[in-house]
Amino acid sequence: MTLPPKPMRSWSDRALFAATLAFLFWLPLPWGSHRPWAADLLVAVSAGLLALRLALVAAGRAPVPHGLARQLALPLLWWVLWLAWIGFQLWPMDAAVVARWSPSSAQLYATAAELLDTPPQMRLSIAPSQTADAWLLSAGYCCLYVLIVLSCCGDRRRMGLVLGVVATAGLFQALYGSLMTLSGLEWGFFEAKQHYRRVATGTFVNRNHLAGYLELAGAAALGLILADLGSSGAQRSLRQRALALIALLFSTKMRARLALIVMAIALVLTRSRMGNVAFVSSLCLCAMLFILLRHRRYALRAFALFASIVAIDILVVSNWYGLDRVIQRLEQTDLSSDSRAVFLRHAPPAIDAYWTTGAGLGTFAVAFAPYRSAELDPYFDHAHNDYIEFLIETGTVGCGLLAIFVLAHALHALAILVRRRRRMAAAVAFAALMGMLAIAIHSTADFNLQIPANAATLLVLMALSAGCSSSSRKRRRAAEPAPPPGATTVAEMA
Repeated sequence: MTLPPKPMRSWSDRALFAATLAFLFWLPLPWGSHRPWAADLLVAVSAGLLALRLALVAAGRAPVPHGLARQLALPLLWWVLWLAWIGFQLWPMDAAVVARWSPSSAQLYATAAELLDTPPQMRLSIAPSQTADAWLLSAGYCCLYVLIVLSCCGDRRRMGLVLGVVATAGLFQALYGSLMTLSGLEWGFFEAKQHYRRVATGTFVNRNHLAGYLELAGAAALGLILADLGSSGAQRSLRQRALALIALLFSTKMRARLALIVMAIALVLTRSRMGNVAFVSSLCLCAMLFILLRHRRYALRAFALFASIVAIDILVVSNWYGLDRVIQRLEQTDLSSDSRAVFLRHAPPAIDAYWTTGAGLGTFAVAFAPYRSAELDPYFDHAHNDYIEFLIETGTVGCGLLAIFVLAHALHALAILVRRRRRMAAAVAFAALMGMLAIAIHSTADFNLQIPANAATLLVLMALSAGCSSSSRKRRRAAEPAPPPGATTVAEMA
């Protein structure tokens, strides 16, 4: 099958991609974008960049990635279903319908009607304004996801640049957070820190959220290292060995390796128990999967790489910066008095009240307020457990949609590791898989997915993996008709 020449990217296409990279670096800076104005900016910029990307495609100034329809069809269907479900929670309904589907919501509206002496317009959401804000933020996430797929689908260089920007943003957060902690300056984003002093938070409010972002950035850095894992060949002379060593010292692999060491130090300085557990656990599990699923000729190098990361980053370097204090916090955790454990004891009534259709995305603080005890902080606006928070807010339907979305991307990433021989595709799949697993573990004790920068960065990694085909080159070559003499084939261009 003959193909037209690969289209040249216009200056406007390159400029738009550069703006996208700058936006990804910006996301964690304003307190993790966990401010109303920063979240609104995320939505506006994501939608604006996507609109410009679509305009360039329509004008023929940006190429349409090969296989885009196949890569985006199912994710777009999921996004439509997710936004439709949250919109359904906002839809005005009769009191009888709300009472049948969500008795707890109907009771809250009835109580409000008695207090205000006016009949309310009932919905499944008990705080419609907050759910509307959450719907807009979800729409912004959707725009960012589609933007990354459109910009990077099938383009190995751009995938590497996105991983590089995420890793660089993580390196900046690690350096800044470590400097603030070790120097005693204790500044966040143009403001003096009010909470979590003497531990690293970067430009986030909460140390656990910096830890969550470093988990994602560390996964991106590891992806960059794996993308160059099998590129070195045997050297025949001393001169060639010396040149190879010099090239290695200035390579992307070495820069990513150093960045990973700095991020490991900052992760320890956060003193985040579950953040450190999630990073080490996801690294070890994904490393085993990578070694088992990839080509055997890279297994020894991969094992040496991951072993060196565990030995140097975690056991040696991090120990200088207080790894023993993190271990001590884990050992001293008292499940009888820890706020997370106390919450788990008081969560069942709230779950029973809203498990069917949910109280509305973004309404956890309102939904849980009647069930909160004096043992918990009066300002308990998040569950410190993303699974329970999403169950209370979106019900079984919303949690089912989220589970399908994550599981589909995880299986797709595993398929890439098994079938694809391209190192960049495997590196992107590894980064996405490790990021998903790390946040999945961390979500059992925190609310990283409620922080826009962390949720958006996770979606970026997932979008990169979605932009990689899971079909092997052999299958693609077998599916193609025989080309005429002298023609360029798809396999030759891949």
